[in-house]
Amino acid sequence: MLSVTYALNDPAHNIDLVLKGHYDDPALLEASFDAIDDFARGSVRISMQV
Repeated sequence: MLSVTYALNDPAHNIDLVLKGHYDDPALLEASFDAIDDFARGSVRISMQV
């Protein structure tokens, strides 16, 4: 089992967000790591609607 964890913090809204991903085929997750990292760093945004 291999897993990745990303933690994001939005101090303006006092929000902490944790994204976890895991897969039981470490080779597949490792081969996909660059795409997963690009998604987590470039696509995930915290948005607040009031």
